[in-house]
Amino acid sequence: MKISLPDDCGNAPRIGITNDIVAAWARGDREVLDEWSAEDIEWEWAGSDDPVPVDGEPGLFPGVVPDVLTIENTISHGKFASSHGFFVQENSVTDFALFFRFKSAGKQAKVASVKGFLSN
Repeated sequence: MKISLPDDCGNAPRIGITNDIVAAWARGDREVLDEWSAEDIEWEWAGSDDPVPVDGEPGLFPGVVPDVLTIENTISHGKFASSHGFFVQENSVTDFALFFRFKSAGKQAKVASVKGFLSN
């Protein structure tokens, strides 16, 4: 998978961490997601009434590893971060936005919740 990241000043470690988490999500990389996820993480997709369990249930990952992942922008402030961009798989483009709440503002804090939006 080819990954394109936005340029940033490098002064906010949480931006790099968030980009790593987004790339892991797109790849379906459980190991990285588990490393950064709190035990009680809640992952929710917009338009769905039920949170998605993060224990391997269908619906968490895009389904197929994309050919290209482009993260257009990632921002962070305190214990919050968000990222948006798009991925391309088999000539189909899907836009995404992911909003993260970490357990605290600390650099090593785990992700407490994620709300995601997808659009084809």
